Order: sequence, then C-alpha cells, then structure tokens
Amino acid sequence: MNRIMGKTSKPKAKRVVRLSRVDQERLMRGEIATPEEALHIHDAPPVRPEFPAQRDANQGMGTYGRAGQANKSLSPHERELLENLPPHFGKI
Repeated sequence: MNRIMGKTSKPKAKRVVRLSRVDQERLMRGEIATPEEALHIHDAPPVRPEFPAQRDANQGMGTYGRAGQANKSLSPHERELLENLPPHFGKI
C-alpha cells in the first residue's frame, strides 16, 4: 500500500535523554516525579522577577510615568538621578 501512495510514513522519533546516576536515584526515591522534571530543576530563575503589584502599577509605563513623572516605586535617590537632566548646550 505504501508503494501505491508513493510515501512511506515514518513513526515520529521520541527524543531520549539519559539521566545522571544521581537523578536516577532521586527518581527512584520519589524526589522527582518525572525524568523531564530533572532536566529543569536547575534552570535559572528570571533575571528580573516581576511582582504582581508592580506589574499592575507600571502597566504601559516605562521608567517615567505620565507627563515625565517618575514612578512611585523608585526611591527618592533614584528619582533624583532620573530627573537630573544635563543642560542644553545650544542647537543640535
């Protein structure tokens, strides 16, 4: 039948990953539920975790809020640094 259709259907290959001896022992003891979980245990966390309160307050805003006002989440020193703009040196 494959000759009639002109195509041979190959079964999908499943990727195989070999676990380390330590991860195999952890899997046997029940510390990890699946082999896939062992692969992602030591993944790095997000570089800048986003907290729900900050996400809602800063939604759609960059470093500055509306009309050039610094966000309330910044410390007074950080706001001072952001508002400290160099003087204008003439025409560009």
